[in-house]
Amino acid sequence: WMELFSIRIRRTFQLVSTSQWLRERKKKRIAGMLKNPAIPLYRVAENNGFKSESTFSDYCKRNFNKTPLQLRKELLADTVR
Repeated sequence: WMELFSIRIRRTFQLVSTSQWLRERKKKRIAGMLKNPAIPLYRVAENNGFKSESTFSDYCKRNFNKTPLQLRKELLADTVR
């Protein structure tokens, strides 16, 4: 079942793997939440499965090359333009 699911995902989204699709989906969800300044950073971290803000910050630095706050500021500036 999982193999069929994996093949279908790859065909639909033209990605290398299901895990890559899941990673991209998580990044988009995080970015979407960060665009809302009413959602505290700790809540963005919690809602995306991080046990601490420190772990979330490390994730953002690795995947976005920015801290969560830097990323939020950039995303908010982009939405104003």
